[in-house]
Amino acid sequence: TNANVRFFPSSIVACFLKDRTKLLLSLLPPPPIHHLLDLGCGSGPHIKLLITSCKHIVGVDYSKQMLELAKKDFKHLKHPKNHTWRLLHADAAILPLQSRSFDCIIAMGLLDYVPSPLEVLKECRRVITPKGICIVTIPKKPSVFSLLRNPLGDAIKRIIFHLPPVDNAFTKKELETLVERAGFQVLTVKSLWSAMW
Repeated sequence: TNANVRFFPSSIVACFLKDRTKLLLSLLPPPPIHHLLDLGCGSGPHIKLLITSCKHIVGVDYSKQMLELAKKDFKHLKHPKNHTWRLLHADAAILPLQSRSFDCIIAMGLLDYVPSPLEVLKECRRVITPKGICIVTIPKKPSVFSLLRNPLGDAIKRIIFHLPPVDNAFTKKELETLVERAGFQVLTVKSLWSAMW
């Protein structure tokens, strides 16, 4: 039926996001994480998931609309005493945050869309502690989804999957070079669905 056709693409996206979250959880340092920055937090799914294992979480997003959705959703968020969260509207390349203030940063699905992934990573380097862990995702190049990264593919993604066009994709070598240029040491690079690093 027509309803099944509409459901199928959304279930693919949901399954991908679930697998991406599982990968994130496997890469996080062991709890407790004292100060976590969720860069490009959107409506806050990772904040909700991590609030019990992180003492303080700051979610940053460029979209006021997404932050409003998070605030509404977080009104009744249960978390342990002395665990806090806050949301900030800001540009990921110019963070209104103190240097060396986070021991963990996550940026899931953010570098795909920013004008300069290098500037965002440099800003992450500024606000992370010297031994902090930064976990980011970015589309792979080449990938099984490379055909969806052109004007026709962008239209298909928008209509079928309700996803915006990807602005940035990297080979493994390009990604490693980018991360090192930003001042980070690469600990691991993993592939998700042959589509994302």
